[in-house]
Amino acid sequence: MFQLMLSLDPAAITNRSYPELFQTGETAYGKPLVDAQHPHNFIMGLGLHYAHPLGEDVMVQLYFAPVGDPALGPVAFPHRASADELPQATLSHHWQDSTHIADEVITAAIMLHNLVRLEANGFYGTEPGENRWIVPYGPINSWSTRLSVFPIKNWMAQVSVGRIAKPERQEPGDVVRATASIHYTRPMQGSSWSTSLI
Repeated sequence: MFQLMLSLDPAAITNRSYPELFQTGETAYGKPLVDAQHPHNFIMGLGLHYAHPLGEDVMVQLYFAPVGDPALGPVAFPHRASADELPQATLSHHWQDSTHIADEVITAAIMLHNLVRLEANGFYGTEPGENRWIVPYGPINSWSTRLSVFPIKNWMAQVSVGRIAKPERQEPGDVVRATASIHYTRPMQGSSWSTSLI
């Protein structure tokens, strides 16, 4: 499967950020963001997914993305069912999804019985520059691993841990991040109900 996700934020957000009360975390143009959200990159996702069955109940999955989503944290808000109709980033976006646009992402995963998926990956975790129109690149300097469980219909849970190299320009050093989340989605007539606890 080929994946491409684009955003017109760099063209539409002309003031280097847009107001969003209580949003914090990350920086834009050298300044820490407070009550604001930075524009996302023009290319938010560009990658290849490959899946191959190994018998009836085992699936091997490979993923390479010059710009992609490492196996760290929950499904990022642009893809999360519980944030599907939100016009702007969720307030906790920078803390939950800080690596959702990473570079040089390489992931290997194994899925068992459609119940459990274990992923391991490497990626370039250093915060990119402020040019939102290019695809930055660098050496793989960060890693993560994620265990996802699909215990019963409509439910999904994940735990993940990763080490991110120099994720913030204003705060030197590496970060070790651990996450856990539970997601519930129930189809309804003409719509659906979705909730995430992260």
